[in-house]
Amino acid sequence: MESQKSTAHAIFLRLRRKDDVQTILQADLPLTGRLSQTLAKQSTSTNRLAPAKHMKIEQKKFSNVHTFDFKDRFLNFAYKDKSGSGDVDVAYANLSSKSSIRIENNTWWKNVGYIWCGIGVVNIGMGIAAGESAAGRGFWLLMGLICLGVYHATRVKYTVIGFEGGNLFVIQDGKTHDQVVSELMSRRKAQLLSLYGEVDLESSLDRERAKFEYLKEQGVISQEEADEKIRQATLALGVITEAPQTLN
Repeated sequence: MESQKSTAHAIFLRLRRKDDVQTILQADLPLTGRLSQTLAKQSTSTNRLAPAKHMKIEQKKFSNVHTFDFKDRFLNFAYKDKSGSGDVDVAYANLSSKSSIRIENNTWWKNVGYIWCGIGVVNIGMGIAAGESAAGRGFWLLMGLICLGVYHATRVKYTVIGFEGGNLFVIQDGKTHDQVVSELMSRRKAQLLSLYGEVDLESSLDRERAKFEYLKEQGVISQEEADEKIRQATLALGVITEAPQTLN
């Protein structure tokens, strides 16, 4: 199965023309050039998919502020934290279907917490060994536990979704995280379908077959839908087969 996927992907990449906007499927390109022109044409033509609703979601956690501005044809991702701020425009079709996890934390609290906990345990142990009461000897242990609590409370966990040239960081805040990720993947699928979901009559059968196999691998269409699209491409573009010969 993996070899079939790799073969389909390789065929798809090999068949892309350099000036073809469908190179978006072989690399996550920024919203410039041919892709931008293609999306601009869509705004003045009738698409089988209706434009998505404009939406803006802001996430905040400590000094981190991430804003996801879901526009019709692309996402504007703006960020602001202690290190600075910025924003980037990303076409939904450029987003990766896979994600990873990143945890941002302040190791100072952890290191100090462990040290103070260690000092506290030793201090209590020395008191017990000397036959003294442990009361009043737990100060450093308590301070260490507080530091460890601060360390865990101030950690920021992100879901990272890549695109060519950068990443989107979605804060796992327990409130808007799932909504942001779901909206990104939904619009990614819709834009890929709008761009590449139909048979291109100016293309070749091999290219169309590889395209629909790739969309299937990306989770944009199902196996049944891919088979149907390939069948339509075969009928539209035609395949010459040799008629069976009858031996006399």
